[in-house]
Amino acid sequence: MEYGRVVMNFRAHDDSVSCLLWLQKEQLLFSGGSDGVVRAWGEVGRTGRVLRGLEAEFDHDGKITCIAYRRRRHELDIITGTSDGEVFIWNYTTKELVNKLSIYPSGVTGVCFVLSAERIVTSSEEGDITVTDLSVMHSVYHKRLPCAARSLCGDGRAALWVGGAGALRLWNMLAVTQDSELHVHDGNCQLHWFTFLPGCRRLLTGWSRNI
Repeated sequence: MEYGRVVMNFRAHDDSVSCLLWLQKEQLLFSGGSDGVVRAWGEVGRTGRVLRGLEAEFDHDGKITCIAYRRRRHELDIITGTSDGEVFIWNYTTKELVNKLSIYPSGVTGVCFVLSAERIVTSSEEGDITVTDLSVMHSVYHKRLPCAARSLCGDGRAALWVGGAGALRLWNMLAVTQDSELHVHDGNCQLHWFTFLPGCRRLLTGWSRNI
């Protein structure tokens, strides 16, 4: 990032890579692909050793659209969303499927945790935002936005950013209200992806220009 150049690339999937997740503590890079597979890589940054560092694979029927994680004491869970509208919860240690939820008839575009490790927020291609309580496996809140929600991320507490069209919307999940809206790209652009960097309190956004 400092010099703006590519330092490494490798073929991670048979189809396009749709999402990434980096876990600093474990030094693991998770990649999700349109081939329906999530892979964990443990040798990222070591030239010529990345493909030998494949640590885990998680297979899905639909295309992978988003990845998140949570820590439960000594356990690490990987949460994935798919183009089929489903959310999967995997135990990374055992590599077993913990739970599967069918949330939307359209694709899941984002997933993250808010308020606690038992509540996930998901977004859909149709503009839905849903809060699901994992302790009871039931939806506790639903909201339809005026445009498709392309991505979302949270700060791990009450703040939630939702991206769609060229705007970012900041939600307070304690009050369940939208606090502000920030137009980050012009009307000819589509916001596809963004992430929150807690260390420097910044948001990185990725977009494409409508033709």
